[in-house]
This record gives sequence, structure tokens and C-alpha cells, in this order.
Amino acid sequence: MRARLLLLAALAACGLASQAAAKPDYPPGALDRRQQIMPHIGPVTRAWVAGEARRLADGTASDVTGDIHGADLGIPAGADVEELAFVVLMQATEDQDQDLQEIMTQVQAQTKAKQALRQQLQTVNTDNANLATNSGQPSSEAARGRRIEGAGPGKTSDMSEQLELKLQMAQQRYSQLMQMLSNVMRSLSDTRSAIIANLK
Repeated sequence: MRARLLLLAALAACGLASQAAAKPDYPPGALDRRQQIMPHIGPVTRAWVAGEARRLADGTASDVTGDIHGADLGIPAGADVEELAFVVLMQATEDQDQDLQEIMTQVQAQTKAKQALRQQLQTVNTDNANLATNSGQPSSEAARGRRIEGAGPGKTSDMSEQLELKLQMAQQRYSQLMQMLSNVMRSLSDTRSAIIANLK
């Protein structure tokens, strides 16, 4: 557990968290396809897409196609539901990517706080050692320093474990969303290829 926490802190400290600031690595052609679809989506459907994407990113929704069929969006019969599912997944992936950025920001802040606490404890312990050496016995300040050292790491360790779990869940959800997006892109491509083949 300690090794994973140190790795988490190292990621933030080394600035690897800045990679999360980059846009998601979408499948080829995904951004162009979304730009083609969006002008045909009305405001009511756009609002529904935003809500459904947020539910997907949070893990409270999983069947996009079923949700589309169940929603009262006024989608005409024969409309390509997969196109709308694709737009939802694109938005959900962006939402999840933003969640990851926020978690990594928290990791960086926590790492800085831990470093500051360690420096403070080191200063207090050094002062306590000097006081004890000069007086020949531990001082009340030295005892206070030991109490700080005993109380601090436990609390920060609990916070680190919670943050690590939150980060792992977010990364797992992000991977799932990217896989779902790739599957929909593949399905859309197969459908288009079949239509073209039938026209020949």
C-alpha cells in the first residue's frame, strides 16, 4: 500500500499529472464525426446528452442505447440511434477526463501538504532534540513534537488511500468509456461500409 501511495505522490510531484490536462486520445475520426452530427441535434436532445453523459461518467448509467430508446427525445423512426450514442459517449469521455484532471490536482495539493508537514515535523523534531540535549531531559515541547508526529501521518494516510481509490475508479471508468466509444465507432464504420457495398 505504501509503495502505491509513494507512486501516486511521485506522479504528481514529477508533473505527470499534466498529461491528464491533454484532451482524451479519441479514436481516429471521432472529433470530425461529432462535428458533423452536432448541428443536427436540437437543444432538448443536447440537454439530455449532457445529463446522460454525466451519468455515464459517474457510473450511474450503462445502457446508452436503451436509455435513448426510453427517453422522450422525439427521435424519428429509422433515425440512427448509434450516432446519438456516439455523441453521448464522446461527452462522457470528456467529463471523465475532466474528473481525472480534478483528482490529479487534488493529488498534487495533497503531495505538497505532506511535504510541508514532513518539513514542519523535521524542524520540530530537530528543535526538540536540541532542547533535550541542552536540558538533559525531554521538554514539553519535545513531547508535543512526538504527539504531532504520531497524529499527522495516520490522517494523511487515510486521505491518500481514499484519493488513490477514487483515482483508480476514475481511470477504470475512463478506460471503459474509451472502449465503448471505440466499439460504437467500429459499429458506425461497419454500417457505413455495408450501405456503400449495397449501393454498388
